[in-house]
Amino acid sequence: DTYQILLVRLFLLYPELFFFVLFFFSAVFLKRSQIAPLLINLLIPLNHPESVDRKKYNLATYLHHLVGAMEGGGGMVNSAISHLGAKNWWATFPQPTWDFASQIAPAFARLQTRLSLLPPAVVPAVSVAFLASGGAATFVNPNLNNVTGNPSEGFGNISVASTIGPGGFPIRDSTLFAYLDGVNPNLVDISLQSTATRIVFHNVYGYGGVAPKAKGVRFIANGSCQKAKASKGVIVSAGAFGSADLLLRSGVGPATQVEDLGIQLVSNLPVGQGLQDHHTIALAYINLCPFTAAESALWVFTPGTQVAGFINSNVSVHDWPDIQYTFAPLPTENGVNLFELAIFLVDPQSRGTVTLASGDPLKPTLKSYSYPGTTRDVEALTYAVEFAEAFMATGPMAACFGPRVSPAAGTNLPTWIAANAEPTYHVAGTNAVGSVVDQNLAVLGTKNLYVVDASVMPFVAPCNTGLPTAIIAERAIPLILSARR
Repeated sequence: DTYQILLVRLFLLYPELFFFVLFFFSAVFLKRSQIAPLLINLLIPLNHPESVDRKKYNLATYLHHLVGAMEGGGGMVNSAISHLGAKNWWATFPQPTWDFASQIAPAFARLQTRLSLLPPAVVPAVSVAFLASGGAATFVNPNLNNVTGNPSEGFGNISVASTIGPGGFPIRDSTLFAYLDGVNPNLVDISLQSTATRIVFHNVYGYGGVAPKAKGVRFIANGSCQKAKASKGVIVSAGAFGSADLLLRSGVGPATQVEDLGIQLVSNLPVGQGLQDHHTIALAYINLCPFTAAESALWVFTPGTQVAGFINSNVSVHDWPDIQYTFAPLPTENGVNLFELAIFLVDPQSRGTVTLASGDPLKPTLKSYSYPGTTRDVEALTYAVEFAEAFMATGPMAACFGPRVSPAAGTNLPTWIAANAEPTYHVAGTNAVGSVVDQNLAVLGTKNLYVVDASVMPFVAPCNTGLPTAIIAERAIPLILSARR
């Protein structure tokens, strides 16, 4: 990661020189469609410090809090790991509208004609050993995104939202490049550095039994209030935080909360009431099978991890995995070889809320969530640690499995987990289908208003949420078009 740290320091010390060099290089050597991916990868490559040592470089916090605050959303700054999600999880969406075989699999196929999903650039030997031992304890899944098999179950290699860039090395791909690159600019008008403040409705009081109709959005750009008119509809895609925020400020939400702040109630719905996120813990072990020189050279072009595993814990409550593993061998530092085992509780029982602090659209909403929030969540993560350490001590991984250094051996795991579980920034569920939106993702009690993002998930996806969110958007296209006819 030395090159990234040097780039960040250059940016902080000499920003004009930094951007001059980058844009000169881009203009001379790259096609227009390659410029943005390269610039993004120079500052935020697939393997950014979140995957290495967020405390050492003190950069991950900066990145985390900017997730989604740009064109392309979180897909521009995340680790680009792309999992489809278990079939039984998709079955929690309204059927047959969201049937996996007839609707989700075709939507995924359409998405793949635009978004490039590639295997990791390199899979180190220690990662292969982890996959083999984990697979022996459960099962090896050769393709974690196989729509005819068991997607996001078992152990297998990850897929990465990436494409082959200059020099033959993989660089980030995202829905921004997949869907907007090459589009006629006359068909798209993007307002940057803007804050949406309110959805504008016609017949806000619902006179004549006719639901309020979304007809535009008010927003602030360059310090001035502006309005975008919408003759056919408004689609809100601001994420589990932002979409709930905008709906609440527009009068769509719990009646008492909205009216207490002097906002005209449009539709009394439980907006912001189902907040969910994955819970993460990270453990470090001595790696007895360090990188080869070739593996180390290519490691920066991966998201840090190359393999993943999905299991059901001993307290799992649904018929899809509630635990996800990622495995990240780390480059040698100060003569020490380590690997990081990250464990994600992907079906948490904890729930939180997004609520308004005031009627001022520029003041942030209140977000309440606990990591981990229930005894069951702690039990699930404790089981996941014990299960992993048991299988890593057997099979091919046994030769690579050294002592645990963080937390230290002998640590009380439940206590440590309760104190150290962290957000994963996979928030979802604040505008859940069935309670806030219908099967077509239309907001209940309104007309011409839709929500298309992770906030509509009834349960947070039991995997990295980027790809399921993109599939939701792809599926939304025919649903919204058919609803408009």
